[in-house]
Amino acid sequence: VCTAIGDKSFYLRVRALGALGNIVNMTVCADMLKKDIVAIINNVYDMMKQVPMEDIVESLKCVVIGFSNEIKPFGMELLNNLLHTFSNIVAEFQVDGDAEDELSPQSEQINTVESCIVTIMQILLVDLDQQVYIDSKAWVLDMLYQLFCVPHFQHFIEYGLDLLNVYLYKLQHYDADIINFFMVVSYTVLGVNFSASSIAVGNFSAIEKRFLASGELFNISSSSVNVSKYLGIYGNYVQKAGMQLLEYKDSLNAPYLKYYIDAVDAFIALGMEGQTDIELVISIRL
Repeated sequence: VCTAIGDKSFYLRVRALGALGNIVNMTVCADMLKKDIVAIINNVYDMMKQVPMEDIVESLKCVVIGFSNEIKPFGMELLNNLLHTFSNIVAEFQVDGDAEDELSPQSEQINTVESCIVTIMQILLVDLDQQVYIDSKAWVLDMLYQLFCVPHFQHFIEYGLDLLNVYLYKLQHYDADIINFFMVVSYTVLGVNFSASSIAVGNFSAIEKRFLASGELFNISSSSVNVSKYLGIYGNYVQKAGMQLLEYKDSLNAPYLKYYIDAVDAFIALGMEGQTDIELVISIRL
């Protein structure tokens, strides 16, 4: 398999990488492949640069899961390659097309975007150096902008919420930008909208202005998104930055924490009751 991944035939390389994705979960095979992990990753990089195919990214995800300890030194490099693939698809995304047709270019792009985001999350879940998470803030926010504010990418909003949850979970300390992003998350739950003039003169953070100015910020009430996706996000915020949520104030001088309480009410109004309510209450440990 390792020999075929480095073959001159691109078709054979893709098939070999697919086979690798199927065998890395076998302990015996995984142990045999560890010595070749550098060559495997370098070949994956090369294939991703040639064609950003779903099968390649999906196989990379299996490699990341199967060799979580071995890929640590390559964490940032892996992320950069996936981000490059994601950015290329965003730039070339075909808005028009039949997404239901598995052979259509749009369907391939959709599947590759999903695989990119999931693989990125798997890499972030590896115990990387904390500096990697700190340095990842800019691209995480850029990716979330696409998923939160660009209509034809809001199809991936649940993946975006999962990505944010993983990032908040792995990041030890939240700076002002991440604290202010709490408000963006809350706006998507509460359906809060502001006019362009209000945004221009209001006391909003730069992060809020960027996402609100799009005029297309995702609104949970107009979608079928699983609202339980928000539980981990709010739980991370209140447990890691509870005091900051009390100290930070919105444009009307109300503490950010007020929006958490309002979000709980919104979730209940959307039908989340019983066990979910208990989880929400537990998550607000300050």
